[in-house]
Amino acid sequence: MNLGFEHIKAFFLLAAVPLMALAVAWHFHTKKHQFRKIGKEEVVRKMIPGYSRTYQLIRFIIFLLAFTLIITAIANPRTSSTMENVERKGTDVLVALDVSKSMLADDVIPNRLELAKSYLYDLFEASSNDRIGMIVFAGKPYLQMPLSTDHSAAYMYLRYAGPDMIPSQGTVLSEVMQMAIQAFNSKERTYKTLILVTDGEAHDPEAEEVARQLKENGIMVITVGIGTPGGTRVIDPLTGAPKRDNTGNVVISQLNERLLAQIAAQTNGKYIYLNDVDKAVEVTREMLNGVEDIIIEDQAFMSYTNYFQWLIALGVILLIIEFVFPERKFEK
Repeated sequence: MNLGFEHIKAFFLLAAVPLMALAVAWHFHTKKHQFRKIGKEEVVRKMIPGYSRTYQLIRFIIFLLAFTLIITAIANPRTSSTMENVERKGTDVLVALDVSKSMLADDVIPNRLELAKSYLYDLFEASSNDRIGMIVFAGKPYLQMPLSTDHSAAYMYLRYAGPDMIPSQGTVLSEVMQMAIQAFNSKERTYKTLILVTDGEAHDPEAEEVARQLKENGIMVITVGIGTPGGTRVIDPLTGAPKRDNTGNVVISQLNERLLAQIAAQTNGKYIYLNDVDKAVEVTREMLNGVEDIIIEDQAFMSYTNYFQWLIALGVILLIIEFVFPERKFEK
């Protein structure tokens, strides 16, 4: 059983203890100097009924103990039930899911977004040994879930992914890939995979350049294209009417296979056209299995016993004692 602290940086707050001690020492020194100005210290003390420097010092010590206990509680002392971290083999897989309104197009059944979710559900189930993270994007990308072995969280985030999550619309793949570089551990320059699930309809001139940066950082990109090259209209779910551009023309959302294939090729990855979920998952797993496994230290499977609540309770009790403790002696 190992004792440790979850938030060890909280102990920096204890730097206030010596400062408070100095302030109290200065207070006593000033008070003593004032007494001497009036007359002999012993005589002046007799003129102040019940005055006790000792009682004041005891109150201050009680307060310091309470303060130290509460800071220690913030650091959260805890013990683990295992002596070592659990180790498991796997790769780091970051999924970037397009949730722009074009993903609601129904040129695939039931629509692009739902087909993408079906693919990712099955992929997560087949990737139990991997750390998984998730980015959702439309006009802007958002890191929805950092890399983790908590697949239940990945299922939850995937379930609620949709266009309503992001107010700005559009698809800027270069920004998505930049975020992926930041989301991976830069100290590990290999064994990382970005799975980019999108209709790729945007024409992003910077996408290929950023793809080269991913390769330099040891990140392989698997692009998964959804939709049809011929495209279809995008129906606004609120109005039921087709989406139109600024000139009033009906927008046709088309799958940009060329861009997605180029991005994958830049990183020695693979482009997969998603029309058969089982086949797409199989091909994806073949690519992931070809990446050399790494050892992942995983604390998600460690059981901890926390003790912060006991320290907070004791600290509060001491504060109550300090509050009711007298500053002066009771006169007989």
